[in-house]
Amino acid sequence: MPNGCGGAGTISRVWRRVTGKLPPWERCCTEHDLAYEQGGPAEWRAWADALLRDCMLAMGYPVRAWAYWAAVRLFGGSHWGTTG
Repeated sequence: MPNGCGGAGTISRVWRRVTGKLPPWERCCTEHDLAYEQGGPAEWRAWADALLRDCMLAMGYPVRAWAYWAAVRLFGGSHWGTTG
């Protein structure tokens, strides 16, 4: 189940608390979460991470896109193919 942006949706929750709405890039994180739930070969994980980055780049958030991409590449492996 998608939990939002950041570890366990932390960034989404803080953003919502401060602004009263979801982060503009929330859709990118949701799609990424859904891909992670599916799991599969390592190449699919790399694709899912690139999709997250490219979605944020297309929305005009280049710094955030590369920061999120680096974070999921470095720390996301243990979440690949898991639910919850």
